[in-house]
Amino acid sequence: MPEIEGGYTDEELRIHWANQKKVLASILLPIFLLFVFLSTLKVITITQSNDYWARFFESKYPEFARTINQQHPFHQRDFAFKAISDYLNNIFKVRDVESININIDFEGLNYFKARRNALGPSSLQGEEPYKKVTIDWREDQLRGKMKLKGLGPDHRDHPTKWSFAISLKGDDSFLGMNRFSIHHPKTRDYQGECLYSKILIDNGDLAARCEFIEVSINGESIGVMTATERVSKNLLEMQGRKEGNIFRPSYEDMWKDLGRAAQFKRSIKNPAASKSFQLHTEAHALNRLLTPLEVYGSGKLSESDELTKQYSVAIGLWEGMLSGHLRPSDIFDIESTARIIAATFAVGNFHSLQTHNIKLYFNPLTYKFEILPTDAVFGRSPSPRYLPPNGLGYIWGILVSDRELYRELLEQINLLVQRHAAEGSPFGADFSIIESQYLDVLRPEFPFIVPHNTETFGRRFDTHLKALTSNTFFLDYAPLDHTTVFAAHPDFDLGNPVFASFYNTPEGIVIRVINRYSFPMKVDGYELEYFDSTEVLRKSFEMSDIEVPATMHGIGESGSRVAGEVSISVPTVSGIERLKLLLSSEDNSRSYSANVSAYPAPVKTHVLSPSDLGEILETHQFFKLNTTSKVLTIPSGKWRITTFIKPPPGYGLIVEAGAELLFDANAGFLLRGPIRVLGSPQNSVTFSGYGGAKWRGISLINSNYWSHGQRSSLKNTVISGTRNAAYGPWEITGGVTFYKSDVDIISSTISGTEAEDALNIVHSDFTLVDAMISDTRSDAFDGDFSVGRIVNSTFARVGGDAIDFSGSEIDVEDSKFFTVADKAVSVGEQSSLTGRQLRIVDVGTGIVSKDGSQTRVDGVTFGKTQHYEVMAYSK
Repeated sequence: MPEIEGGYTDEELRIHWANQKKVLASILLPIFLLFVFLSTLKVITITQSNDYWARFFESKYPEFARTINQQHPFHQRDFAFKAISDYLNNIFKVRDVESININIDFEGLNYFKARRNALGPSSLQGEEPYKKVTIDWREDQLRGKMKLKGLGPDHRDHPTKWSFAISLKGDDSFLGMNRFSIHHPKTRDYQGECLYSKILIDNGDLAARCEFIEVSINGESIGVMTATERVSKNLLEMQGRKEGNIFRPSYEDMWKDLGRAAQFKRSIKNPAASKSFQLHTEAHALNRLLTPLEVYGSGKLSESDELTKQYSVAIGLWEGMLSGHLRPSDIFDIESTARIIAATFAVGNFHSLQTHNIKLYFNPLTYKFEILPTDAVFGRSPSPRYLPPNGLGYIWGILVSDRELYRELLEQINLLVQRHAAEGSPFGADFSIIESQYLDVLRPEFPFIVPHNTETFGRRFDTHLKALTSNTFFLDYAPLDHTTVFAAHPDFDLGNPVFASFYNTPEGIVIRVINRYSFPMKVDGYELEYFDSTEVLRKSFEMSDIEVPATMHGIGESGSRVAGEVSISVPTVSGIERLKLLLSSEDNSRSYSANVSAYPAPVKTHVLSPSDLGEILETHQFFKLNTTSKVLTIPSGKWRITTFIKPPPGYGLIVEAGAELLFDANAGFLLRGPIRVLGSPQNSVTFSGYGGAKWRGISLINSNYWSHGQRSSLKNTVISGTRNAAYGPWEITGGVTFYKSDVDIISSTISGTEAEDALNIVHSDFTLVDAMISDTRSDAFDGDFSVGRIVNSTFARVGGDAIDFSGSEIDVEDSKFFTVADKAVSVGEQSSLTGRQLRIVDVGTGIVSKDGSQTRVDGVTFGKTQHYEVMAYSK
């Protein structure tokens, strides 16, 4: 048989071409059929009436039908045709998403099935039991446990896509999450939650990370699910926050109260009485400002003195705000809070900011709360939805009543308006691209999910910007009037009618009682169980003429909570095991008891409230003050600093060449504005302890915000003998700290510190040029989530790591590392570091790259390493 060039026979070529024709036919036929289908569909769309498609989709895809109706009548047919075409195109796309398989034993799976069936249309209330699972992901098998979650029946109405909370064991994690939930995407507004989460995180604000994943249970696919991160230490670390307490307003009894009231309402025949009953019982149930803050992971408090201390401070500040002693801007991060509210307004749905959906992170660096919103929904119309009435006592009303917060809110909204005008979306030009990527994942299973019309953002701004600017927008949502005392129905079970807590004072125990209803309650006495030597004793005490006033709900003019409250002083008793309050109401036939829990008292001032400028000048008369430029200046000379100085936010500090500052043991600087140290090669500036004391260092917090981006600079500066910064309960790890405060450190030295970090730079841009950090007890330079350069600098005689970075982008060149106990260069938490011409001598380990970081070095000289010159690993 003849052969042709290449070694193939004629017969082989004929077979090959025959196979090619079959393949071509198999491809062309579906394409031809698809073309015929689309052509037919186009003809149908042309011939049918404009409202035909809305009616066609109404039963199965009501959201899509509503969106069709929102289009211009002339565009409805084309809109429907394009959506169907997009769906057919998505059929042939491969979803590029992570996939997991959850392994659960027969008993555990059967429990979930039985529990789901038993719940039916009822809500899920209270704690559900966990069941052990393992999860196959990539090449790993993760250990963990899983439970049903989700209040409403929509979390369980699909045959297989039920909502679960998953907690992984030990160091196991999935996409960096060790606690997460999976949901049917519809319960998270399909693409809405993930879009909202990405918007906030890209802005630098806290949000629960969100991903779409393919899920199988025991090998059987249940399709694409939304995975959202749950509260954990990992959530904070991945978003550049120090470990700290995360709180939420207690709402454990909220749904029970609403359900009990709804059931009782049916027995009230009089329509007016029924309406009044509904109004006041809903106000009682929904007003979470009358309940305590709960902390996530309360068991960890006993393991950490720092977290316990921060817990007490946070509660005291929260209660101080609710009681009217403090403003919201005193205890909330102004910039982050305003930015989140502005983004939520632009999104068009305030569901994520309802009090039972927000979490509150207490930042241990700033001692302020940051909002962590959850359960987000996008609005489709110009007017936002779910804006809670201030009259129901939502945290929302308190926040927008604050002038500082509202001023920043307007600034953030105007920035969004400008960005929308410039880029076609308040969230950037790539908003629609990112949404399309999410839709590509979702549409093969949920074909008619509608993308968001970016023109709606503009209409929302146009509709409401004037009212926002005149501060009337939110007033429209506070119409509820609770000025009339509500008469309690005699047979209605009030549940837990008060929030009662106690705290200790030198004079005795103080019991705080906060009424949760719009009618007075009477305190009849209390029962006390306490440990006395070898046994637990119980005593009862009667009281008379103690009335807890009615709570009218709502927000006061100063932004404080409106609540009926009374404080009762009782003698001190040690070893309290249990304290119970006995209550009654004249209008209600039942008697009630309330457990009284230990709870911090309200505080009247923030621990980091600014020092009085007059007192600063009186105590340290060498300071010069310029109130116009908001600058304190220290001239050349030898000066003693005797106190911890905290100038007002926005005030900067200038230290002139030749100044020699000597600090007492508890003295230091906390600045919310830039510092400029103007040393020269011939006339440096020194900071040291008076009489050899270890002093409290220099800390800058949020200078970028308060000084509108002015950079700090330390030139020809010598800082020695610091310990970690601390004032009262506030305590951080750095001797010199820059948090959200950009800085240039040039020709300067830091030495002899006892702090955990000689220099700590967090969320800042920096340069370190011709600098030296030496003789440290622990780490020399710890940088977190920062961007910067280190040039021609030296790190010597270091008790920990020389430079240690997390989540940062760093360039290091022409620098030396001598006598370092641990790592010369530590690069972690997805950092990126480039190093050139480095000399590393007498160290524990040379260069370590870990946890998804990228490290590139060139021209490195090693000498005398105790362990390894280079290491790479993932924890």
